[in-house]
Amino acid sequence: MSVVEVKSLSHHNEIVSNQPSAIIFFGSKRCGYCEKMKPVVSDMAKNNRKITFAHVETSEIPVDNLEAVPIFVGYKNNQAVDVVRGADIKKLQQLVGNLV
Repeated sequence: MSVVEVKSLSHHNEIVSNQPSAIIFFGSKRCGYCEKMKPVVSDMAKNNRKITFAHVETSEIPVDNLEAVPIFVGYKNNQAVDVVRGADIKKLQQLVGNLV
């Protein structure tokens, strides 16, 4: 499965509410660490089909309360269960493992 590009905050809410497990990647094309994480997230999406992976381009969709990017929020049954801040591949892998 590929990474879904979120087009609006309502699209984000739809993904979170309609999928049993999801990871939302908040990032910006202006952020070097975010760009570094895109292929990592893409590979994770291909290898973990039970989880929906989505990307919010924060330079196009304003998001309140983000401290910095990249941020990955894990959702299970419409509830945020964990957050990974920064380009930490090991922590992101742990998040994936917790959602499977």
